Amino acid sequence: MRKVSARNKAALLLPPRVASELLPADVTSVMGDLVWSQLLLTGDGAGRTLEDLAILESHCQEVSFTGMRLERARVRDVVFDHCDLSAVRFNDAGLTRVAFRNCRLSGAQFPDAQLRDVQFIGCKLDDANFRMVDAERLRITDCLLRDADFHGSRLTGLRCYDSELTGVEFGQSSVRDVRLNGSVVDGIKGADALKGVVIDSAQVIPFALSIMATMKVDVDDTRPD
Repeated sequence: MRKVSARNKAALLLPPRVASELLPADVTSVMGDLVWSQLLLTGDGAGRTLEDLAILESHCQEVSFTGMRLERARVRDVVFDHCDLSAVRFNDAGLTRVAFRNCRLSGAQFPDAQLRDVQFIGCKLDDANFRMVDAERLRITDCLLRDADFHGSRLTGLRCYDSELTGVEFGQSSVRDVRLNGSVVDGIKGADALKGVVIDSAQVIPFALSIMATMKVDVDDTRPD
């Protein structure tokens, strides 16, 4: 039997623990509640502002959260499936064991959020703001992250596989146990912050060019002196 190393074990993602029986509900019908628990949510809640909301052990199916402001939200054991969360704001939020599957999160905001065992699969995250997040076991697979921002974030156990990372900002981030295998790493900003990152052989040259750009290395064959 193959043993799992301590590092790999620490990076193992915990999936959402969604309740086996869920009560169907339209998202507009629960807007006045502070706790959404064990629900199968559908509908349109775009543009609303909710404070101190807790979403627990639930499944959001094709819900529109476009432009919503979720102040100090606590989201635990939740699946977002084919939802539109474009420009949603998870201000000072805590997300634990949450999965976003085939969701649109263009311009989504997660400033200062705490992310534990959060996964994005097949999502659009272009221009998303992850500045100053504290993330452990964040998994991003087959996603578009063009021009997303992780400036000043703390990233432990990040796995970013087969995703588009062109123009992503990692400046002044603190990283540990990070892998970017299979992802497009051209034009990453602040690449020098990714100390100890693991990449594959096909990524060596584009990643090196990103580091050189960060260090403002100039390649010039002329010898003026």
